[in-house]
Amino acid sequence: YFVADSIQFDDSLKYTTSDGRIVYGGGGIMPDYFVPLDTTQTSNYLNRLFLSNTLRQYTFSYYEKNQKMLENMGMEGFIKNFQVTDKMLNELTSLAKTNNVEFNEEGFNKSKELIKLYSKAYIARNIWNNEGFYPIFNQQNEVFLEALKLFDRAESLAKK
Repeated sequence: YFVADSIQFDDSLKYTTSDGRIVYGGGGIMPDYFVPLDTTQTSNYLNRLFLSNTLRQYTFSYYEKNQKMLENMGMEGFIKNFQVTDKMLNELTSLAKTNNVEFNEEGFNKSKELIKLYSKAYIARNIWNNEGFYPIFNQQNEVFLEALKLFDRAESLAKK
């Protein structure tokens, strides 16, 4: 969902738990803290890079060609220092063309920072699996970042 107000519940399915929490039947769970879906950096071009498997194909190829250098960086060094370069982005867009993903400058520019982030995260996954992937991926994961903000309040939130 993009806006919390767009979520509607059927009052006939309203239930109060023994702890006084209001919940609703009908399937699904509404979180106590709503984080709207941010689509400001997504584009059809980014979606096509994923759907065509181009992003994963490119990042695996990059890993294979640079395995020794990447592994020598270590995971912490990679997370802190590795940058996706313009040369890498050009290689990715060239591969996309061979995979029938036409370059779209507007979509590319809109999604450029996400493309760089996802590229770095997928390269890390090829080396360190999810342990390398998520510290990078979660840098832009708004739900994760909001949960971190609430972490110190977990006990009091659980009592609500």
